[in-house]
Amino acid sequence: MTQANASLWDPEIKEPAETPLAILRAQADDLSKLTNGVLIGEVQQWPDEEDKVKTTLEIRAPELHDDSRFRILSVQHTRTMPYPVLVDAEIFRPRGFAPMLEAASPFNEGKKPDNRADDDPEFRNLIKKVLQSSPVKALASSLRARVSELRNAPSAHAPA
Repeated sequence: MTQANASLWDPEIKEPAETPLAILRAQADDLSKLTNGVLIGEVQQWPDEEDKVKTTLEIRAPELHDDSRFRILSVQHTRTMPYPVLVDAEIFRPRGFAPMLEAASPFNEGKKPDNRADDDPEFRNLIKKVLQSSPVKALASSLRARVSELRNAPSAHAPA
């Protein structure tokens, strides 16, 4: 192939791509396997306003019986195109006044937001950041500790 006729397409477009929903469902299943069912990942999706779709990933510990669900992240994209996708999670939210001003600055126009993925490899990287973040690790540790405490507590029905 001559230089004049060389393909200018990104080679990644020939790779199979997965939707954010499929990727989050796989991560929910992985959490259940990783913790032997102590923690369960749950994914929900529903249409949002303005032709958008919203998907959430939540963690719960079924043994705690309080039906507590803890949202880890939510993602949003258009109904017909899963990319670009925006990820909302604690680690992407600005803290303090200066970061909020910077995020709202007109000088940021044209700059890709840190929480936007344009394809599935970028989405996987964002999800990895969230799942390995301190707030998510602390939540998982807390839930596991509560389950351990419940399992090790003397039974109310045991003879004294």
